[in-house]
Amino acid sequence: MTLVALPVTAQDAPGAAELAVRAASPGVIVNAESGDYTAIELELQGCRLVQTLMTNQGADQGGSVGVQVLRMDLRDLDPLTGILPAENTAHGHQRMMLVPSQSAWEEIQQAGEIFSQMRERATERGDEENPDAVNGARTLRTQAQRMFSADVVLGNFGTVMARTHVMQMRGDRGALIYPLVAPMQITLDPAAAEAALDAINDLRAGPCAPEDGISAEPAPEQAPEETGPAEE
Repeated sequence: MTLVALPVTAQDAPGAAELAVRAASPGVIVNAESGDYTAIELELQGCRLVQTLMTNQGADQGGSVGVQVLRMDLRDLDPLTGILPAENTAHGHQRMMLVPSQSAWEEIQQAGEIFSQMRERATERGDEENPDAVNGARTLRTQAQRMFSADVVLGNFGTVMARTHVMQMRGDRGALIYPLVAPMQITLDPAAAEAALDAINDLRAGPCAPEDGISAEPAPEQAPEETGPAEE
């Protein structure tokens, strides 16, 4: 048996930014009334901010435990309004809204239109072919979403969709990728939120600067140097 060496990046210890973001993870939040729980973890993967949310809400009604993964690449954020405060949770956790840049949002919307068309066609086909089957259209929609997810991973919808999207995982459907329908929100532990946001903003000002960068004002044109009359 041979051991396969891990990539160098996987061997490196997490840096200060990764640790700061991880420390802001809210962890497990329990609803005192219903007993339902939601676990939220934050992670920084290079320039990509990842929030993994797992909840058992609806499990008492036969639903499976749901997992939602929000992936937002810092390079796809708007350079001015990329991170905005949002309404905090009932448990006192801090929420921030991550706003894509105009060009990134246009790419996401284009993919979203194709996504909606694929689902609509699958629904129509399912209703026609399986008019008496409760899950006919749903099965075909899932198949269409798997095709969409594969295209996203392969980069067929462009770089932005490949790195900024929503992924949901359920036992009966597997992992499916969805385009954002609105600016995503992340939830942070208020005690560690400031340090995490500082680390994120440092990356946005450096190696993970938004690709829709703000162009500097053009330098004023210099008057041409005066030269004497040309010698004949």
